[in-house]
Amino acid sequence: MNIAMQIILPALVILLLAGSLLGIALGLALLWRSDAALRFMEIMNRWVSTRRAFRPLEVPREIKPRGSAGRWLGGALIVLGAYAAIVLIGGIDPARLAAALKVDPRYSVAGLGLEAARWFLALGALVAVVTGVMLVFFPRAWEAVEARADRWYSTRELEASGDRLHLSLDRVVQAFPRASGAAILALSLVAAIASAVRLL
Repeated sequence: MNIAMQIILPALVILLLAGSLLGIALGLALLWRSDAALRFMEIMNRWVSTRRAFRPLEVPREIKPRGSAGRWLGGALIVLGAYAAIVLIGGIDPARLAAALKVDPRYSVAGLGLEAARWFLALGALVAVVTGVMLVFFPRAWEAVEARADRWYSTRELEASGDRLHLSLDRVVQAFPRASGAAILALSLVAAIASAVRLL
């Protein structure tokens, strides 16, 4: 078992165990103190609007390097992008890097991840070089690309559906608190036992 699975799998099992213990507590509360549990659920269902938080992100902003600033930026992108691409493609030995991190470079997920990350970063460096060349030598072509890429999309319509409270499950629990408590308790017990067995 590689390092990623040794860390990620136990963390997920611990999260499942913690969630199931909370479910057990909620199920017991609904069985024995239904009124108090329902009042607590009403307090926890407080609506927090995301519209105010995301309002500054809805304002379109225009930041464009003009004249010589664009050429300087393009030159920097060419030099830095070319250097990064050369180092990533020719200067890094993935097998030695994997050995330093104590993972098998050929058959492990971590080894494949390192190789994929290397090529992804190299591709990004080459894109930076192309962008720099366009900024320095073909500024009009870059402006055309920028005009297409700078199209503004409002997230308000997407946000609207996520900004509403959906309380259908809460209404079922309010209508049948003891039966809901028993169901939550039973399912949470199963999840807690399964995750505890997996941890041990």
